[in-house]
Amino acid sequence: MIRKNGVTYGKEKIFLHHLIIIGIIIVAIVLLSFKNVLGSEVVPPTAPVPLTVYTDKLSYVGNDTIVISGNAQLTDKEDTILVQIFDPQTMLIVSHQTSVSSDGTYLLRIHSNFGIAGIYIVRSTLKNGYNTERPFLFIVGPYKLMVNHTQYQINYNMTSGLLNDIYAGEEDKSLTLSLANVTSSTKFTINLPRNLIDSKLLQGDSNFAVLISTKESDFRPANFIEEHNDSSSRTLSIGIPYDGIKNPTGRWNVKIIGTSFVPEFPTVVTTILATSFVALLFYQRIQNVIK
Repeated sequence: MIRKNGVTYGKEKIFLHHLIIIGIIIVAIVLLSFKNVLGSEVVPPTAPVPLTVYTDKLSYVGNDTIVISGNAQLTDKEDTILVQIFDPQTMLIVSHQTSVSSDGTYLLRIHSNFGIAGIYIVRSTLKNGYNTERPFLFIVGPYKLMVNHTQYQINYNMTSGLLNDIYAGEEDKSLTLSLANVTSSTKFTINLPRNLIDSKLLQGDSNFAVLISTKESDFRPANFIEEHNDSSSRTLSIGIPYDGIKNPTGRWNVKIIGTSFVPEFPTVVTTILATSFVALLFYQRIQNVIK
C-alpha cells in the first residue's frame, strides 16, 4: 500500500496507471514514425488549376518585349483567353483576346512602352470569369529607334497611356508617335537627340512643328512647349487631349517635324565624297599626263 496526498493506492492501481502512460507514449511514437515515413500528413487531392499566367521576366525597361504565357483548361476549344495589363494606377492599358493552342497553352508578346514606372499587373481571364494575376516591374527607359542601321535612344515620359511605336519619316524630316490608351488628359514629354532630328534657321534653333490626330491623316496643331535644350538634345512637352466620346480608345498619332533628319546625312555626304574622290583621281591622272 502506498499513501500519497492523503490517499492510499494499491500497487495494482499504480502499475495500471504507469502502463496507461507508457501506452500513450508508444502510440504517439508510432504516429510520428508514420508521419516521417509518409513525409507529410495525408491530404485529399486538389482539383487542377484551370488557368495560370506567367511572364518571362520579373522586370522590364522601355521597348522590352514582355512574353506572357500560361495554361488554360477550356470546355469549348473555340474559347479565348482575355489578357489585360493594368498600370500602377490600376488603369487598364492593354487588352487582348488570345487563342489557346491544342495542348492547352497560350502565348502573347507585348512591347513595354508604358508611360510610368512602377508595379504592373497582368491578368488572364476565362470566359466564365475565373482569373489569375501576376505582377511585374516596369522601369521607364529609352525607346530604341533604328534608322539606317543605327540605334537612337529616345527618352520619354507620359502621365497616362502607352507609346506603341515611333516611325521615322525621311522625306518630311519627321517622327510620328503612335499612342494608345490615353484615357485622360496627358502630358507627353520626349527628348529628341539633335543627331536624329533638329529644327534650325540661319540664326539658330527654330520651333518644331508638332501635329496631332486620331487618324493617320487629318493632323492639326498640338499644344506644346520646349522645356529644355542643350548641344545634344531638345525636350518637348506635348499636351494630349482626351475625348471619351469621339476617341474612347485613347489612340493618338503625334507628328514632330523638323528641318533636318539623320537619313539625309549619309546619302548627301556619301555622294559628295564619292564625287570629290572621282574628281581628285581625274585631276591626278591629268597631272601625270602633263608631266
